[in-house]
Amino acid sequence: MKNDKDLENYLKIIYNSSINVVESAQVLLASQIPKGMKVQVVDTSVLFVDIRHSSILSDSVGTKNMTKIYKMYATLASMSVRENDGQIYQFAGDGFMAAFGSKKNNSRLNSYNSVLRIKELIDNVYKDITEDSWHFDCGYSVCTGHVFMTRLKAKPFKLNSFGIFPSGVTNLSSKLCNLADENELIIDSNTYDHIKNKATFERITTVYGDVYKCKLNK
Repeated sequence: MKNDKDLENYLKIIYNSSINVVESAQVLLASQIPKGMKVQVVDTSVLFVDIRHSSILSDSVGTKNMTKIYKMYATLASMSVRENDGQIYQFAGDGFMAAFGSKKNNSRLNSYNSVLRIKELIDNVYKDITEDSWHFDCGYSVCTGHVFMTRLKAKPFKLNSFGIFPSGVTNLSSKLCNLADENELIIDSNTYDHIKNKATFERITTVYGDVYKCKLNK
C-alpha cells in the first residue's frame, strides 16, 4: 500500500519532467495513445452528445429502466461513432465525448455523419422497440482543432486510463452542447467551413462567439 510520501515523490517526478509532444495525422485507438510524458497532438473534431430532459425521463421510468436506457444509448452511440472512424473517450451520465480523425483528414464530415447516424438509430431502431415513455432525443455539438491526448498511467498507484485534455476545442464543444436543443446540432466555424453544404445552417451569436446550428429532421 502506497502512502502519502510515495505519492508526493511520484508527483514531483511528473512535475519536474518535460512533456514530449508527438504529432499525429489521426486519432488513435486507446491502446495506441502515447504513455509516460508523451502526448499526442492531433487536429480532430470533438463531438459532444447529451440526452435532453434526462432527469424528467428518469423520474418517469424509474432508475432500473433508466439504466437500460443508458445501456442501449451507449451501445448505439458506440456503433455510430465507430462506423465513422471515431472513438468515444468519455461517458458521463447522459452524455459522451468522441473524437474523429483519419489519414484523409475528414474528421469534420465523419463527426457530422456520426450525428446523423445516432439520430437515425434512435428514431428507427431504439424507438421502434421501446414504449413512448422511454423515448428521448439528444442535443449535439462539434468543434474542430488541435487537442492533446495521452495515456494516464501510474503503475504503482494502479492507474491505467486515457483521456483528451481540456482545451479550447473540447471546452467550446462541451459548452455548445449545453446550448443545443433536442435534435439540434451546433458547430464552430472550423467545422462549418467543411460541411456547410450538408445541411441548412443558421449563424447565431453566443457568449462564445458566432457559431452555426441546424435542426436534424427525421
